[in-house]
Amino acid sequence: MVRTEYHRLSPDLAVEVLSPNDRPGQVAATVQMYLEAGVRLIWVVNPIAKTVAVHVPGQPTRLLQIDDELDSGDVLPGFRSSVASLFI
Repeated sequence: MVRTEYHRLSPDLAVEVLSPNDRPGQVAATVQMYLEAGVRLIWVVNPIAKTVAVHVPGQPTRLLQIDDELDSGDVLPGFRSSVASLFI
């Protein structure tokens, strides 16, 4: 008999890029699922609005605009990027 074990792991960072067909309720449910799974940082990238919603457990959502800078806090130390560079 072969025994297979699965470990429940969640990533530290999840990035969700919206498509024109995504509905706000679906996106909110996906973000909630990531948070409940233990993801430490979630970026929801909106290519049409050119924004990034940053979700961190226990903190209010931050909405970054095109002129803002995106960082990853302690999840990817030292990572910084302008939001504008995501849409070039």
